[in-house]
Amino acid sequence: MFLVERLIGVSIYSYFLIMICLLIAFSTLRTKGIFGLYLLILGAMAYCYKPYITADLYRIFQAMNWYATMEFPGFFRTLVAPSSVPASRILFWLVGRTGLPHLLPVVSSFVCYGCMFYIIEHSRTRFSISRINTAITLFFLMSGSVYISVIGGIRMMMALSLIAFSFYRETVEKKHNILHILLCFVALFLHDMALIMLGVILISMIFDKRKSRSAKVLWGLLIGCFAVGVLLYFNTKIISVTEKSLGYLSDDSYYDIWEYMMGAVILFLYIFLSWKAKPHHDKYIEVNCMNTATLMSGFIAVLFCSVFSIFYRFIGHLVPILGIPFLMITLEENKDADTNRFKVISLQSIVMMISLVLLFIGATRGSLSALKFFEIG
Repeated sequence: MFLVERLIGVSIYSYFLIMICLLIAFSTLRTKGIFGLYLLILGAMAYCYKPYITADLYRIFQAMNWYATMEFPGFFRTLVAPSSVPASRILFWLVGRTGLPHLLPVVSSFVCYGCMFYIIEHSRTRFSISRINTAITLFFLMSGSVYISVIGGIRMMMALSLIAFSFYRETVEKKHNILHILLCFVALFLHDMALIMLGVILISMIFDKRKSRSAKVLWGLLIGCFAVGVLLYFNTKIISVTEKSLGYLSDDSYYDIWEYMMGAVILFLYIFLSWKAKPHHDKYIEVNCMNTATLMSGFIAVLFCSVFSIFYRFIGHLVPILGIPFLMITLEENKDADTNRFKVISLQSIVMMISLVLLFIGATRGSLSALKFFEIG
C-alpha cells in the first residue's frame, strides 16, 4: 500500500541523511551549523508527513481537531485537569488552534532532535571526537526507528529527549540548573512512560564514579525522598503507568519481527562496543551515569523481550539516545586500533555496516517504510 509514496519518502530521508553526514565528515563547515540545517530539513519533512489511518499521529490529529473546537477554560476543566498527561493535551490544543495540525510533528522534531544534536555536538567538543566519528554516530542514530517515532508518536519521544538532555547536562557537563528539573516535570506531564525513564536515570546516578561514598549515600537518600514525593503527589500517574504496564505485559497482540531484528542488531552492537571499551575504561568516567542508564535500558529490553512495546521502546529508542557519548568515545578510542584478530575491519566500518543494515531494514520493512509525503490519486 502506497508503495511509490513510501519509496520516495524513504529515498528523500536517506538522501538528506547521507548528504548531512558527508558534510559533517568531509567539509570545513561548522558542525553546529550543519546540525541546524539538518534540523530544518527534518522539520520540513515532518510537516509533509502523511500518516496512515492506523498511525498514532492520525488519531492525534483527530483529537486535536476536537480540542480546537473548545475554549480553553472548558477544555482545561474537562480534559486537562483530570489527565495524568496534561502537558500533551495543552500542546495538542495550542497546535490545534492554529489550524495547522502538521505543525505538531515539526515541534516534536525540533524539540527531540534539538536535544539529541546538542548531546552529539557537545560530546564532540568535550571529548575531542573527530568529524568522521561524529558523522558515523549521527548516521547510526538516524538509521533506526527514532525518526518515525519523533514525528508519529510525539509525546513519548519529546519526554525521552527532554530527560536525556537534562541528564546529559547534569551528569556529563555538571551544569546543575533548575531548568533541568522543570524539563523533567514537563516530560512527566507529556507521557506516563517518562516516570519509568526518570527512574532509570535517577538510579543510574547513584553509580557515578566521580561521587564519594558519602555523596552516593546522600544521593540515594535524595532519590528515596523523591520516590516518596512521587508516591504522594503522582499517585494517579503511578496507577496509570502500572495499569498500562500490566496491559503491555498481558497483551502480546502486536508483534513486528522486523523491529525485533533491528533491536537485536542494536543490542549486538552495544555488546561489541562494551568489549572494545574495556582497554579504555578510564576514559568513560565522565559518561559513567549515561553508560549505566544505557546498560539498564538494554537489560530491561532483554528482560521483557517478549513484550514488543517494551522491547521496541527501550532498545530502539532509549539505548541509541542515551548511548550517544559511549558510542562516540569508543569510536574515537579505537579509530587507529584493529578490531579483531584478523586485523582487517575497523570499528568505524563495523558501525557503518550495522547502520546500513538498520537503514535497509527500516526503509524496506521497518518503521521508516511508513514515511510518505504525499498520496497519489
